[in-house]
Amino acid sequence: MRLLSTRIWSARPDAPAAAAAAAAAAAAATAAAAAAVTPCSDPSRPLLQTQGGSSFGKYLGVIYWHHAMCGLWQLQLSCCPSSSTNSRPGFSGPGSGRACRAQETQLRKQQRQLGFREPRLLEAIAQEAARKVPILTPQDINQLASAYARLAYKQPRLLELLTQQALRQAAAFKPWALIHMAWATHVSGADARPLLQACGQQLPQQLGGLQPLDIATLLWLLAACGMQEQQQLVAAAAAQLAAGIDSYPPAAASQALVSLAALGYRDSQLADAAAGVMVQRLNVQQESAEQKEQQSQQQQQQQQQRYGPKQIAHAAFALVRLGSSNPALLDAAGAAFLAQPGGYSPALLCMLCWAFVAAGVTPAPAFSETFAGQCLAQLPSFSADQVRPPPCACLQNA
Repeated sequence: MRLLSTRIWSARPDAPAAAAAAAAAAAAATAAAAAAVTPCSDPSRPLLQTQGGSSFGKYLGVIYWHHAMCGLWQLQLSCCPSSSTNSRPGFSGPGSGRACRAQETQLRKQQRQLGFREPRLLEAIAQEAARKVPILTPQDINQLASAYARLAYKQPRLLELLTQQALRQAAAFKPWALIHMAWATHVSGADARPLLQACGQQLPQQLGGLQPLDIATLLWLLAACGMQEQQQLVAAAAAQLAAGIDSYPPAAASQALVSLAALGYRDSQLADAAAGVMVQRLNVQQESAEQKEQQSQQQQQQQQQRYGPKQIAHAAFALVRLGSSNPALLDAAGAAFLAQPGGYSPALLCMLCWAFVAAGVTPAPAFSETFAGQCLAQLPSFSADQVRPPPCACLQNA
């Protein structure tokens, strides 16, 4: 059962219905499993006493179904940028402390809403897993780490043992599984760099079969952990991004691009190709919004292919840093901003502004006026380094 972190980039259209239909069943299954588990105080006996024989896998399955069927896949991996933690204008690498804390808070809130009340089951499984780490398969290791990470139920000792075992068996992991093991380690608050070093040793030639969001996850992790030295792996991931940029959803593309920028990668050909795709999609998106001819169900199904404020700001910022010379890029980004100016946070406004400044482009008066209005409206939310000089080029015509 593949616990893909890549699926968390978009909410499934049937998520509310699936959650409603599955919540009762998942809760019942959890309660039944918890009733069957009795932590044993006798050190000579297994920690888990199960009815009908020991079956470690089925309890792991309970954890998986509780988070997957109840909709916890919707937690987004990407962190909101904030310039307060990085010297680069308007940008901090993915994985900033504030954003990660917000993720954990969101996930715990979802747990409360879903009624997850079986910590003793999770504790018992963690104890049993710790005892059985030497015999766990790569799939077991990946599923355990991913399940506890997604449930925001921290088990530092278990995670340490799983990470050590994963490093021993790294060659047996499938590429996507090794990436997601590193993801689970990182979002659980542990050091994922040893796993990313293992990725750097064995993945550069094995990225061809990965999904777009697997590549985005890998690049996000490399940027979040400051792994600029993994140049071969970064270049291989960038090559995969360039080869399939047309098929990348906006969220995955923007995250991959902004991660490459954070890693100091430069490739004007990739930047121009990605800019061309972005401009084309933004133009189609704008036409669709103006015509309003699509059915609501079709719009929901196509939501993954739409650029929101976050994707627009991230992509524009990253593409300029990567070396794009496409003159239509910032025109399209500016038009998209005017269509939804209220959706831009201070960090996104800074990133968009930085893109104009770095590209040496003076925005249209309508853009500058609207941009200035948004900055004034949100001024109390700006951090000190977000309002410091030099003057913003986006305000020149305001």
